[in-house]
Amino acid sequence: MITQKIKTMLTVAALAFSGAVFAFESEKKVQKADDLKLWYSSPAKKWEQEALPLGNGRIGAMFFGGVESEQFNINEKSLWSGGPGSMENYHYGNTAGPGGHVASLETVRKKINAKDWDGAREAMHALRGTQQNMGAYQTLGNFYLDFGGTTQVATSSENAPKETGAMLLDNNPNTKWFTGAENNAPFWVQVNLTEARALPEYSFTSANDSPDRDPANWTVKASNDGKSWAVIDTRSGIDFPHRKQELSFTTSSKKAYMHYRFEMENNKGTEMQLADIGGFKSPDSGKGGISHYCRKLDLAQGTGGVRYTKGGINYSREYFVSYPDNVFVIHLKADKPGSISFKTRFDFAHKVSSSVKEGVVTSSGTLKNKLQHETQYKVLASGGTTTEHGEGIEVAGADSATIILTAGTSYVDVYPDYQGEHPHDRVTKTLAAATAKGRQLLKATHQKDYKSLFDRVRLNLDQKPQSKPTNEQRASYNGDNRALERLFFQYGRYLLISSSRKGTLPANLQGIWNNSNNPPWTSGYWYNINLQMNYWPAEMTNLGECHLPLFDFMNAQLVPGRKTAAQFGAKGFIAGHGQSIWGKTGLSHYFNAFWAPAGAAWNCQHIWQHYTFNQDKKFLKELGYPIMKEACLFWVDFLVTDPRDGKLVSSPSFSPEHGRHSAGSSMDQQIVLELFENTIAATEVLGVDAAFRDTLKAKLAKLDPGLRIGHWGQLQEWKEDWDNRGNKHRHVSHLFALHPGRQISPALTPKYAEAARISLNARGDGGTGWSKAWKINFWARLADGDRSHRLLSELMKHSVMANLFDTHPPFQIDGNFGATSGVTEMLLQSHMGEVHMLPALPSKWPKGSVKGLKAQGNFEVDIAWDEGKLTSATVRSLSGLKPVLRIAGVAVGSDDKRITCTGVK
Repeated sequence: MITQKIKTMLTVAALAFSGAVFAFESEKKVQKADDLKLWYSSPAKKWEQEALPLGNGRIGAMFFGGVESEQFNINEKSLWSGGPGSMENYHYGNTAGPGGHVASLETVRKKINAKDWDGAREAMHALRGTQQNMGAYQTLGNFYLDFGGTTQVATSSENAPKETGAMLLDNNPNTKWFTGAENNAPFWVQVNLTEARALPEYSFTSANDSPDRDPANWTVKASNDGKSWAVIDTRSGIDFPHRKQELSFTTSSKKAYMHYRFEMENNKGTEMQLADIGGFKSPDSGKGGISHYCRKLDLAQGTGGVRYTKGGINYSREYFVSYPDNVFVIHLKADKPGSISFKTRFDFAHKVSSSVKEGVVTSSGTLKNKLQHETQYKVLASGGTTTEHGEGIEVAGADSATIILTAGTSYVDVYPDYQGEHPHDRVTKTLAAATAKGRQLLKATHQKDYKSLFDRVRLNLDQKPQSKPTNEQRASYNGDNRALERLFFQYGRYLLISSSRKGTLPANLQGIWNNSNNPPWTSGYWYNINLQMNYWPAEMTNLGECHLPLFDFMNAQLVPGRKTAAQFGAKGFIAGHGQSIWGKTGLSHYFNAFWAPAGAAWNCQHIWQHYTFNQDKKFLKELGYPIMKEACLFWVDFLVTDPRDGKLVSSPSFSPEHGRHSAGSSMDQQIVLELFENTIAATEVLGVDAAFRDTLKAKLAKLDPGLRIGHWGQLQEWKEDWDNRGNKHRHVSHLFALHPGRQISPALTPKYAEAARISLNARGDGGTGWSKAWKINFWARLADGDRSHRLLSELMKHSVMANLFDTHPPFQIDGNFGATSGVTEMLLQSHMGEVHMLPALPSKWPKGSVKGLKAQGNFEVDIAWDEGKLTSATVRSLSGLKPVLRIAGVAVGSDDKRITCTGVK
């Protein structure tokens, strides 16, 4: 422990108190129609629903905005458990022995051909992969700034260092206080405040484990001297029916106290656990001496922040995570000199060794899988004193202060070990360079980088200024708030910029934000829609650079993916459903979802789209086409002749995540068809592999396209006419050909388009968040803007939380990205080789404009409309190609007076 006191009166120009004027009018008075801010009048209490996200593709942060104590949940995207370092003979998800799955595969195919569906289902178990040591995305921990002292928690006993009493006040139901098996009653928790406060209401949140450990009976006592106690509440026979469930209770006291003690008995046994005690966080705006409170996320600037008035002093905080400098920056200031005082602390989710040297706090650790990680931060204060205390920093009486934080791991995406050098040198250099640069230059560099992406697209829906905080707008949303819809569209673009940048891992199931070491579905990469949906808006909303991490990830899967393909007697590569960062290309274990062999082929659609939107032949030649070819090699070998009609089919085949295992399910066939078509086109663009092109053409001529109309007019989900009109399943996989595929369109294939419409109507408008988001896109492709908008409304009303995160439930980010894609599909489509403007404009948006959307062919498009009709448009050809134009379903020429075309050679 280091106790040296460092007295500093820093005069670093970049950090000096600027004397800025604080504008603390109510947010509702300054809100403008074109504002792109999420804002709230109170601090967040819950990570998933209320905290706000910041990120740069590597480092993620969720901030709560507390007044007494600010909390940041921190992530480093490569911090994963599992993988080769976690066990000997790690199999990358593969389960077959030397002979592979060839014999088992043949058994399944024979049973399918004999229509022995029960036998086929039983035989499929032999093909399952394993999730063993797949691992899960980990949280780094919670970083705190405690203002004016720290609320202390004392307990009768605890399972240190992982399940301590401090976790009772961290707003995280995934962490808990646990006494440990060796500890016996009595059990108690004492909360010691820094200033007296009444406790009219409190809450308990049950933990994740056995209900026998829940508190069932307890007494709440209060004191101002810690000696003399008054009973303010007693409970008995309380039951928590569910894990991680919050129950609230009122007390009989209105008096303010400094100390509160909870004396508890559990249901039975010798152990006690509890996830959270609520009631001790900062008061809401306008209470307890706090006024003019505002917590916001500014999408236009790429920054977050908090402001409030306390004791007549105006406080302001600003947060951002810089991609160019790879640091998280926190800046604190007040309009009265000497008013900034706080202590830092970092509650890590894993065991670390920490030290403080020359004002830099360094914390290093190694996970059980040998993955090394390090976090460093430095506090720079203008004025006052800065003191090293234990494993943190204390600032007293400063005019302003800046904290610069960075983190890294030893992970590298290289088979077979995925381990590189210890991150210490890299993290140290990053922090030193950022510190030398100073806050103002860090911010300027961050915003130049961020705005170069975000500012490309501007959407105007003729929206009206909104005077309510974002959470209130969402709660009262009834399908008629264009400002909120516009904000939600741009929020998806913000989240993609923040979670997927060149040189980083792809956006995962939660983008980059995760507060658990056991997150839902491992917060991994799921290949039967979720990962693909993350990148639907990338090209069309002019964020092609954010697409690149997906392609690097796919390229790194080639080597392990070949080994998985070989288990099925095929060349090339595949990657099964359920991926980690550890090259786990083997299939997953969960029976109702494990069989999804077309996932890598679906990803290849994204490669081709990146080329068609940008016309980048170098990318296609060096990275894109080699991956596409490897995917094709697998399917050339894997496809078999269907004895029913002689067509080539995928067998076994499955439609996620329901129904029978059969041959030629629609989704597989549609994906493989598009893979072959796109790869043939790529060989022609590059002028390569003529013989392989002929092989693909021959296979394509025999391929079952996966399009057929069933007995009630529906587009069939399986080759057999099995569809049930009452099926409301969330997956609508057989409509891949409509979206994101291109085989179905109202103009060119009206019969199939009508069959898709019948299928969608039968499926209904319900489902999980991501399912509703997919349906927004479906209806836009069917040129039904009002139905598309209805699905957007359903999503926002029922599957979006106060912080505008999509919920499955729980939180999954794919719904956010799918919705942004869907809004774009209403305004511009180009998948059929045309620049189709306003193909599905909803009547709810009679007037508006959009600038900077992208169309295939490398066209950048601006559109304006009024009374539901296009008034003007500009199409900029960035590669010199001539666009084929269509407006609201009607083909038009380039001589149309409403349209200006530029850049055409």
